[in-house]
Amino acid sequence: MTMRVGIIGWGEIGQVYASLLEGAGAKFSGLVSRRQDVAVNVPVYDSFSEMLPHIDASIIAVPNFLHAALCLQSVRAGKPVLVEKPICISSAELAELEAVLPEKKVPVHVGYRLRWNPSLRQLKKRLQKVSRIECFYRIGIDHLAAGKDWTLKMEKTGGAFFAIGVHALDLVRWLAGAEGQKLENIKSSASGINRLTDFPLYVKMSGSLPSGVELIAGADLTGSSDSVIDLRV
Repeated sequence: MTMRVGIIGWGEIGQVYASLLEGAGAKFSGLVSRRQDVAVNVPVYDSFSEMLPHIDASIIAVPNFLHAALCLQSVRAGKPVLVEKPICISSAELAELEAVLPEKKVPVHVGYRLRWNPSLRQLKKRLQKVSRIECFYRIGIDHLAAGKDWTLKMEKTGGAFFAIGVHALDLVRWLAGAEGQKLENIKSSASGINRLTDFPLYVKMSGSLPSGVELIAGADLTGSSDSVIDLRV
């Protein structure tokens, strides 16, 4: 039976997911959006609760501060979910997720797209033993916030690291084969607030794996570039 997938959010990312569903053997079966210019051939619902009975799985593609609550709603309804990164932006949200997810045993996936990049997948195959992997995701704040004013507020994004730095962290962990391993000796630093945001534009964190491999990941919104992945192995 074809899986019926509902999407919450009709921004750029939501539309990309919708375009990929058929090729993945699934069916775009419903949408939750407050936009008035939506033109789709599926039912458009006012709320996730209204859509849930009509789908088998969900994709969450809305601003960061809404991710955790919608993810929990999908899991509690027994619906597998793909949630855009980050899955949450606070320790309180994380604690609630950790309390519910093991009990419900519903598949939950986070949209870390860099690990699906063909060039990076080739790099992973070629990597031999490494002692250090460093990655910074760099994008100018003007590019990041274009058409998305909510990205300028800490309470809605979680800050620069949650906005884009988590992509860099996921990439270095994935390249190091560190999934399921906790980082040790974690250190972090942040700097650079400008007139547009209420959070630092440059954030760096580092830590080591039990094997001794050092991982460094960060977000840099201080420049004017449009999505540069600065990776050093």
